[in-house]
Amino acid sequence: MGQPVSGRELTLLTEGSIELLGRIPRSSNQTFLVQVFCGEDEGYAVYKPEAGERPLPDFEPGLSKRERAA
Repeated sequence: MGQPVSGRELTLLTEGSIELLGRIPRSSNQTFLVQVFCGEDEGYAVYKPEAGERPLPDFEPGLSKRERAA
Protein backbone atom coordinates (compact mmCIF):
# COMPACT_ATOMS: atom_id res chain seq x y z
CA MET A 1 0.00 0.00 0.00
CA GLY A 2 1.04 3.57 -0.66
CA GLN A 3 1.61 6.39 1.77
CA PRO A 4 -1.33 8.43 3.13
CA VAL A 5 -2.06 11.64 1.25
CA SER A 6 -0.78 14.76 3.03
CA GLY A 7 -2.88 17.89 3.58
CA ARG A 8 -0.77 19.74 0.98
CA GLU A 9 -1.33 17.03 -1.62
CA LEU A 10 -5.05 16.85 -0.92
CA THR A 11 -5.37 20.64 -1.28
CA LEU A 12 -3.42 20.50 -4.53
CA LEU A 13 -5.71 17.78 -5.89
CA THR A 14 -9.01 19.26 -4.72
CA GLU A 15 -8.37 22.97 -5.30
CA GLY A 16 -5.69 23.07 -8.00
CA SER A 17 -6.03 23.63 -11.71
CA ILE A 18 -4.78 21.01 -14.12
CA GLU A 19 -2.86 21.05 -17.37
CA LEU A 20 -3.27 17.95 -19.51
CA LEU A 21 0.13 16.52 -20.47
CA GLY A 22 -0.96 13.37 -22.29
CA ARG A 23 -2.93 10.15 -22.33
CA ILE A 24 -1.64 7.04 -20.58
CA PRO A 25 -1.93 4.24 -23.14
CA ARG A 26 -3.23 0.70 -22.61
CA SER A 27 -5.46 1.55 -19.65
CA SER A 28 -8.96 0.11 -19.31
CA ASN A 29 -10.48 3.60 -19.05
CA GLN A 30 -9.41 7.02 -20.28
CA THR A 31 -6.41 7.90 -18.15
CA PHE A 32 -4.32 11.06 -18.39
CA LEU A 33 -1.12 12.45 -16.91
CA VAL A 34 -1.70 16.01 -15.68
CA GLN A 35 0.29 18.70 -13.95
CA VAL A 36 -1.57 20.33 -11.07
CA PHE A 37 -1.06 23.94 -9.90
CA CYS A 38 -2.33 25.62 -6.73
CA GLY A 39 -0.63 28.84 -5.67
CA GLU A 40 3.08 28.10 -5.25
CA ASP A 41 2.53 24.33 -5.14
CA GLU A 42 2.59 22.08 -8.16
CA GLY A 43 2.82 18.38 -8.84
CA TYR A 44 1.85 15.58 -11.19
CA ALA A 45 -1.24 13.41 -10.99
CA VAL A 46 -3.23 10.82 -12.88
CA TYR A 47 -6.68 12.00 -14.00
CA LYS A 48 -9.40 9.46 -14.78
CA PRO A 49 -12.56 11.33 -15.82
CA GLU A 50 -15.93 9.73 -15.16
CA ALA A 51 -16.98 10.51 -18.74
CA GLY A 52 -14.18 8.25 -20.02
CA GLU A 53 -15.12 5.28 -17.86
CA ARG A 54 -15.95 2.01 -19.59
CA PRO A 55 -17.90 -0.62 -17.67
CA LEU A 56 -15.76 -3.42 -16.30
CA PRO A 57 -17.24 -6.85 -15.61
CA ASP A 58 -15.66 -7.15 -12.15
CA PHE A 59 -16.56 -3.65 -10.80
CA GLU A 60 -19.77 -1.72 -10.29
CA PRO A 61 -20.19 1.51 -12.33
CA GLY A 62 -18.69 4.63 -10.77
CA LEU A 63 -15.00 3.73 -10.55
CA SER A 64 -14.14 7.44 -10.52
CA LYS A 65 -15.97 7.83 -7.19
CA ARG A 66 -13.73 5.17 -5.60
CA GLU A 67 -10.45 6.73 -6.60
CA ARG A 68 -9.18 9.76 -4.75
CA ALA A 69 -5.44 10.24 -4.57
CA ALA A 70 -4.62 6.56 -4.96
